[in-house]
Amino acid sequence: MTEYFKYKEEEGIGTLIFDYPGEKINKISPDVLDDLEQKLDALSTKPIKALAITSAKEDIFIAGADIKIFEKAFENPAIAEKLIDRGHAVFRKLASMPIPTVAAINGVCLGGGTELALACKFRVASDSPKVQIGTPEVNLGIFPGWGGTQRLPRLIGLEEGTNLILTGKSVDAKKAFKLKLVDAVLPKEFFKEELQKFMVSIESKEKQKELIDKRKKSGLKKLLLEDNPLGRSLFFYMANKKLQETTKGHYKAPELALDVIKRTYALPLDEGLKEEVAVFKRGLQKDFSNSKNLINLFFASEEIKKNPGMDLPKEVPKINRAAVIGAGTMGAKIAYLLTSKDIPVRLKDLNWNLLGKGYGTVFEIYQILVKKRKFTKEQADRKFQLLSATKDYSGFKQADLVIEAAVENLEIKNKIFSELEAILSEDAIIATNTSSLVIDSMAKTLKHPERFIGMHFFNPPDRMPLVEIIPGSKTSKETIARVVNLCKTLGKTAVVVKDVPGFLVNRVFATAANEASWLLEEGIDMETLDKKMTSFGMPMGPFVLADEVGNDIVYKVFNVIENAYGERMKQPEIMKLMVDNQYLGKKNGKGFYLWKGERKGEKNPGIKRLLSKTQKPKTTLDPSDAEERILFSMINEASRCLGESVAASPTYIDLALVYGTGFPPFRGGLLRYADERGIPYIVERLKVFEKKYGSRFAPSQVLLEKASKKEKFYS
Repeated sequence: MTEYFKYKEEEGIGTLIFDYPGEKINKISPDVLDDLEQKLDALSTKPIKALAITSAKEDIFIAGADIKIFEKAFENPAIAEKLIDRGHAVFRKLASMPIPTVAAINGVCLGGGTELALACKFRVASDSPKVQIGTPEVNLGIFPGWGGTQRLPRLIGLEEGTNLILTGKSVDAKKAFKLKLVDAVLPKEFFKEELQKFMVSIESKEKQKELIDKRKKSGLKKLLLEDNPLGRSLFFYMANKKLQETTKGHYKAPELALDVIKRTYALPLDEGLKEEVAVFKRGLQKDFSNSKNLINLFFASEEIKKNPGMDLPKEVPKINRAAVIGAGTMGAKIAYLLTSKDIPVRLKDLNWNLLGKGYGTVFEIYQILVKKRKFTKEQADRKFQLLSATKDYSGFKQADLVIEAAVENLEIKNKIFSELEAILSEDAIIATNTSSLVIDSMAKTLKHPERFIGMHFFNPPDRMPLVEIIPGSKTSKETIARVVNLCKTLGKTAVVVKDVPGFLVNRVFATAANEASWLLEEGIDMETLDKKMTSFGMPMGPFVLADEVGNDIVYKVFNVIENAYGERMKQPEIMKLMVDNQYLGKKNGKGFYLWKGERKGEKNPGIKRLLSKTQKPKTTLDPSDAEERILFSMINEASRCLGESVAASPTYIDLALVYGTGFPPFRGGLLRYADERGIPYIVERLKVFEKKYGSRFAPSQVLLEKASKKEKFYS
C-alpha cells in the first residue's frame, strides 16, 4: 500500500508527516484515510507523549478531500456514503487518541483538512500569508460532512462557526487565533523549532488545561445566544432569513448544514456526529443535485489557471511597475488592484480634479478594507502610497505595463497609444481596457503591435473575478503570457478570447439585454422580468443590471456590436430614448428605476412615456416564454462564438459567463445548461421564435448540426 504519512520521533514527541506522492498538494482520499488509520493504530501502543500532524508540502497543509473521488461518488451514492463513514471513523479515532494531538498548519487548510485539524486536540498555525483555514464545501454544493458542522461551532462559537460553514469563507492565521480556531500562531521562519517547543509544553497537563480554558467563551453573547434556547432560536431564524436572501433557495447544502447545526448544537457530540452523517447521506439522494455542476466549474477554473486558452511561454519577465490612463471609476479601481499587490502605479488624467476623484476612489476602498480587517491601517497606508498621479507622462518611462482606461472612443485611444509609444521603454506593454473595440483596428497605427493587447476588466474590477485577454493578430506570445501572469498575481481568472467585436462576454450578453428590451417594448412588465431572471438564478435582472452599468455605456457598447453583426444584434429604440432623456441609471439617480445612492427605488414613471413612442402591440406571452427568449438567444450566440473559436472550448465560454455576467454557477454554465434543456428542444423553440419575432432567432449552424446528430456541447 502507498505510504502517505511518514513517522518520525524525537525526544518522545511523535510526528506524522503528510506527503501525498507525486502531487503538489495534500488531499484526503480513501487510501489516505486507510494509511492514517494504520498509523494511528500503531501509535496507540507507543509510549509517546504527544503527536503532531504536519505537512511536507510548502505552504500546503491539506487542501481538502480529493474532489475527483467525490465527482465519481455522486454517480454512485454508495461510494460517497462509504467515504463519509470512513472519514468519520478515522477522525473519531484521531479525536480519541490518549495523548495530546496537534495539527501543525503551515499553509492552506481547507475542507476535509480543516475537519482533520478539528479532530486534533490542539491546532497551531504559521504566520505565513499563505495560511487559509476554512470549510468551503458549500461552494461545491455539499456541506462539511466529516464532523465540521459539529466540531467547528462547538470550538469557536455558534455564530462564528455557523457563518464560516454557510459562507464557505476561509480565515488567515491571525483571524483564526482571534476566533480560537488555533491555539497559537508560530513564526514561519522558525516553524519547526517553535512547533517542537509547543509540543514539549503540552506534555504538561497544566499547559493543556490553560490552552483549553483560553477557548472558553464568556460574556453577554454567550449568555444570550449559546446558553439560551430562545437566543439560539432567534439566531437560527435570522441566519435562515439571510441565507434565503443570498441563495434564493437554489443551494440546498447550506440550508441542510444550518438545519443540522440547529438540531444538534445542544446535543452530545457523538449524537450530533451521527445526525450529520445521516443528513449528508440523505442529501446525496436529492439535495446535492447541483453539486456535479459546481464541481465541474471548480475543475474548469483549475484548468484555466493552468491554461488560459492557449499555449504560452513559461518564463517571462514580471510586471513590476505599472501606469493607468484614466482616473474614472474603472481606471482608479484597476490602480487599486495593482497597488494592493504591491505594484507601484502612476495614474494619469487630464486635470487634478479628475485625479483627485480617482485618488478618493482608491483611498475609500482601502478604508473599507481596513474596517473589514482585510488590511491593517499600516498595510493600507503603505499600499496607498504606491499610487502617484500626473497630468503628463512623467514617470511612465519606468512602467512595464500601461493600462489605458479612457473613454470608449477610437480616435482618443489611438492618440493616447501614439503618445505612449514615443516615451515608453522598448519592452513595455500597452494594454487597452476596451470592452468592445477590435484590437487590430487600434494596433494599425502602432510601431510595435506585438506589445499591444486587450485586457478587459469587468465592472467593478476590484470585485469581478474575470479578465478577458484579447491578443491582436500581431501580439506576441510573451506579451500574452506576461499579462496572464499579472492577472494571476491580481487574483483574477484570465481567459484568452479572439479579437472580434464585443469579444466573448459582451457579445453573448448583448443578446440577452437586447431581448429584454424587445420584450419591454412588447409590453412585458420590467419588474416582472427582472424577478423572473433572478428566480432563474441571475444575480440581478437585465434592467437593474443596465442601470448599474449605466445605460449610456450599454448603448455605446451595444452600438459597436450592432454595427458588427447587423440585424440579429439590432438594439431596440428604447435604449436610445433612455440615453437621449438622460435616464442613465444609478449614476444620476434615474434609469429604468429611480435610485437614491446605492438603493433601488420604484420604477421610473418616465419610462411609460418613452414606451408610448416605441411600444409594439402586446403579445400573449407567459413568463416562461420570455425567459426562454432571453436564455436561448444567449445560447444561440454562445454557440456561434464556439463555432468561430472565439474561446477555446465550451468550458472557457461557460466559466467566462459565470465570472463575467454572474450566470448562476449551480447551473454549471450556459452551454452545460443548454445540454440539460436539450439542444433539439432549444432549436425547435428558436425556430418558433424566428417565425413569430424575426430573423434574430435563426438557430446557428452549430446548434442545427448538434441537434441533427443528437450531440451535446459536453460529451
